[in-house]
Amino acid sequence: MAPWPARAGLLFGFLAAAPAAAQGPRAANAALFDSAYHAWDAGEYDDALERLDRVLRGPGADDLLADIAVLTGERYRTVEVAADGTNPRWSPDGRHAVYDTPGAGAPGDAERRTVVVRVENGAVRQVVELAGHGAVFSPDGRSIAWLRIADPAALAREEATIRRTIEVRDRASFIAQRAALDVARARHARVRVRDLATGRERDVPASEPVHAVVWSRGEAVPWIRAGEVRMSPSGGHIVFDAEHGLGILAAGTSDQTTFQGAGSPAFSADGRTMAFISRDESRETRYFLNRAPLSAGEPVFGRSRVLFTTMDPIANPAVSPDGSLVAFQRMGRENWEAWVAGEGEEPRRLTYDVQHDLFPQWLAGDRLLVIKGEGRHRRSYVYPVPSGVGSAGSDAPAGRRPQDPEIREWVPGSGEGMRLFHNNTVRTIAPEYEWAVSPDGTMVLIVSERDGDTISPERGVYLTDLGRPVTLEEVRARVRDQLAAERALRTKADALFAGIVADVRAAVADVS
Repeated sequence: MAPWPARAGLLFGFLAAAPAAAQGPRAANAALFDSAYHAWDAGEYDDALERLDRVLRGPGADDLLADIAVLTGERYRTVEVAADGTNPRWSPDGRHAVYDTPGAGAPGDAERRTVVVRVENGAVRQVVELAGHGAVFSPDGRSIAWLRIADPAALAREEATIRRTIEVRDRASFIAQRAALDVARARHARVRVRDLATGRERDVPASEPVHAVVWSRGEAVPWIRAGEVRMSPSGGHIVFDAEHGLGILAAGTSDQTTFQGAGSPAFSADGRTMAFISRDESRETRYFLNRAPLSAGEPVFGRSRVLFTTMDPIANPAVSPDGSLVAFQRMGRENWEAWVAGEGEEPRRLTYDVQHDLFPQWLAGDRLLVIKGEGRHRRSYVYPVPSGVGSAGSDAPAGRRPQDPEIREWVPGSGEGMRLFHNNTVRTIAPEYEWAVSPDGTMVLIVSERDGDTISPERGVYLTDLGRPVTLEEVRARVRDQLAAERALRTKADALFAGIVADVRAAVADVS
């Protein structure tokens, strides 16, 4: 006899199917899907998959396609970009992307390499592999600049000397060694530029150690200041770490402004708006969500406005493509949730979950990519931003009552967050580590362990195309493959444990 959860699912399916059958074949098929969902939730995957296969061959299958696709794996087509890679990012025009090879970040910058790919109509083609790191696209996306090591052997010797001289014994010595290594690498770094259309390359001279490369008025410029540096998508402004906060510099000028900012700022897709978080710790710590308009060629961003003030920690702002809204994460009690704020309006809470909801990024069509869970098992979810978000009143999303505080997972047909990424196999997970949304918000590069193993040394780079949902035939084939794999697994398990079945049954017979 089937265990209670499965029997409950079967009973539910029977009770739901009876009145549904009277309403017509499509309603009966929808009821069959409900029973399949409950069987899946109970872990009876073979039963669930058999039912899903029938649903996909029944009337109204197209109406249930999205629900079944997400239940069994992915809603959108995903292709592998690299079997092992890290740090994916897009060109401003969305035609190219880059990622670092596994050697990136390992001791010895000479081993670091960057791969440039072309993305077109959902297909990915490698363009070139560059020896170096820190690659940055030009604002028009036609060129790429990066740092290469002029004399790898000399750098390796200098790094070895630094590690012998400054041994890591505590946090202070670790920081000292890392700073010395950064200076050594900056001395050996050179800026190189490649035209992506012609393949022609050239070097950019620098008279001082180079820590990064930025673009200013269409030209690659060596950056000689240590610390993190970020460019606006338009290339009009450069934001960098300053002594007492953040500094901002208009491209092509020597004037800079320092402002109180915590963490990395965020820019709108057109580079005209910046959002950042600041803090006031004079008495009790207060956090401010700020938005500032940016004008090309002006050294001061000016006219900064505070959108939201709170005593709760906030982080990771993200500006909507038109600059009108700012998404961010806020910790009300023990976990982070995603919020959205607009000008002159109370911010609205978008997610309700006992898990963390982190790193919001804007997608096309007023949707947000939100990362759910802890670092060891994070997954990407897509949330629609309801119309009128940011308006004063209840902090519950549209269609959700304030007394319903938790959304544990995406439920088919609920209209809440939808899981974006998976590996399309049963009983496995696909931990995600990095995400990069294309400039137009229609594609996402994801770094993940997608091979089905619990832990793998390789982390692949994958492209999920939100403009290409999986087809009915693709999901039918997926369900058939999953059912065959589940049956094979159960047959193998029966054979492996046949010799101890009686003993196990006797041992657990009195266990509730």
